[in-house]
Order: sequence, then C-alpha cells, then structure tokens
Amino acid sequence: MASNPYEVEHGIKPSAPRQTRRPDMSSFHSALHELLPEPSSSSSNRNVGPTPDALRSLFTLVLDQMTALRNQAPAGVDTELLQGLIEELVVDREHPDMKGFLTQDDLDALDRVPKKQLKQGELCPICTEAFLDDPYPLVVVLPCSDERIDPATGLTIHVKHEKHRFDLECVGPWLLSKGSCPMCRQDVNAEKKRKEIGNQERKKANAVDDEDEQDIVDGLYG
Repeated sequence: MASNPYEVEHGIKPSAPRQTRRPDMSSFHSALHELLPEPSSSSSNRNVGPTPDALRSLFTLVLDQMTALRNQAPAGVDTELLQGLIEELVVDREHPDMKGFLTQDDLDALDRVPKKQLKQGELCPICTEAFLDDPYPLVVVLPCSDERIDPATGLTIHVKHEKHRFDLECVGPWLLSKGSCPMCRQDVNAEKKRKEIGNQERKKANAVDDEDEQDIVDGLYG
C-alpha cells in the first residue's frame, strides 16, 4: 500500500485509503518526469526550458485535474476559484510559456501548517474538503504578502497572508507548472527573490566599502 506524502514525511505506517477528491500527486509526478527535465533549484537548469509540446501536455494534465475537481464538487460548493484556474490553464495550453514555475525543492521548502493549528471546518480552497477530514493532513501556507508602509519607519514592509493555505496534493501540480498563488497570483518565490537581490546589493555595497578603505590606506602609505 502506497504512503501519502504526510506519512512519508513523518515516518507513519501507511493507513487504509479513504474516499477523497484530492488529486493523487504520485501519478502527476510520474507524468511530470515524462514531460519535463529533472526539476532542479539551480538557476542554470531553470533556464533550460521544456518544449512547447511538453508544456501543452503539462498544462493539459493540470487542466484535466482541476476540471475533474470542479465536476466532482458536491452540490452547493463554491467552485469559482477552480473555474478561474481552469480558464487560465486553457489559455496557457494555447500559448504555452513557463515563467516562474516552482521545482520540487521549492515545494519541499514551503512552510507546513501543523495539524493543531488547523481549525474545524477550514477548507482547502481548491478541493473544498476540510483539512481535518484527513487524519494526516499535509497543508502548506504560501508566502504571499501585501506591501504596506510601516508608520514607525516610513519603510515599505511585506505582511504575509496567513489564510493562503492549501492541501499540498491540490496546490502542488499548479505550483510546479505556474509558480503563482492560486488565490492572489503572486509569485510564490517573490520573497526568496527579494532576499537574493538584497544579498547581492549588500555584497556590492561591502565590495565598494572595501575598495574605498583600500584607497584610503594606499593614500596614507603610498
């Protein structure tokens, strides 16, 4: 019996399968490996893009998944978010482009939400199933944020959205093909990119300071 991702991460003995509308990520990953190069977080591999035909197949794979979730939704369930994702994937399939997609390493690095922090009745926005209906929920919170001005300093700060939580099985395929939050469409790696830019700017500033200091020393002893 195959283990679900939560059981794998926490070393739990595989449990009996239960009825769920959540997609099976194992089958998605099998198809993904057939379509795309081996995922990697390295910048060099990110620039090695898949072929347009492979992208069309990938978007079709995710589109079929989202369409099945919408069609299987119980009566009265709000499927507006799913419909929006489906419409976007239809456009992507016709005009394939892969910008900002996440790798498996990126998925593994997403913050997990402990079971004790989940509330009764809290739903995954994609499959609309309650997180706690699963005895071993694997829920991630995406690092989306709003820009605000800190009244104390006048500087721009980023305040995270704590509500953008999803079953990893539901949001994983979308992130691996799109890289944006299904709710607000922010680049999930935006914070990571901001930190990288900040680190680069600090390195440049330090290099300039070192050069200026060396010029002073040379002037004194030259």
